[in-house]
Amino acid sequence: MKKLNIITLLTLSIGYIGFSHAATGFNQSNTAHGNSLSVGKMEQASNGFHKAEIGDPAIGLSELHGGNKIGFPGLIMYSDKDDNNVYQLGGTSDSHHPNMGSFAFAKLDDIDVFFGEWAQTSDMSSSSHTTYYAGKDITANMPTAGTATYTIKGFNDYSNYGLMTGELTADFVQNSLKGSLSHSALTMNIDANINGNGSFSGKASANSIEGTTKGHFFGADAKHIAGITQFNGNHELDTAFGGTKQ
Repeated sequence: MKKLNIITLLTLSIGYIGFSHAATGFNQSNTAHGNSLSVGKMEQASNGFHKAEIGDPAIGLSELHGGNKIGFPGLIMYSDKDDNNVYQLGGTSDSHHPNMGSFAFAKLDDIDVFFGEWAQTSDMSSSSHTTYYAGKDITANMPTAGTATYTIKGFNDYSNYGLMTGELTADFVQNSLKGSLSHSALTMNIDANINGNGSFSGKASANSIEGTTKGHFFGADAKHIAGITQFNGNHELDTAFGGTKQ
């Protein structure tokens, strides 16, 4: 009986370890500007002001904290949300971090998936404009049948135009992801392929300009989605989006 209990405990422990280190998916649209924004995951736990755990989705700037990434869960502990549940950080009024630029991002409900935008100044039409997403628990076993519609929110110049809204439809038989999101100044069209590793990639278009899109599905049964669009030479069009299955 004792031997069985020990084996059971070890099995449970291994299961929790695997869960706590669920795969992290992330990407960003722009790496060409001088002030290097980077997204990814926490490589080591933080015991400082912005507490985060290993594997947490994270973001960093080369000018701050030695370029080390800070976990989004630690950032939102000290940030306020507006009426759209959007976190805004930095800007010209932030005297504590004058070099951090301007951030706007959101978190999906019930899962640590974050998506948003950044620029070196408050001008999101500048060449530094970058969109990003980072999230835990990439979908390991993608659905192979049926379709799903995701209610989407997105970021493109949030401070001037608010959130983009729309829908994306995934066809798990044809392995396609299509739809659009928009606000008063921009409509973003998505036409992507679903890959077998829980990711998607393909085409994006806006204002008759062709770009690309990439992202991941997250959670059990691909319940959540997050991604970016990228327009090299027109980074003001770059958009971040995320959503949840209806």
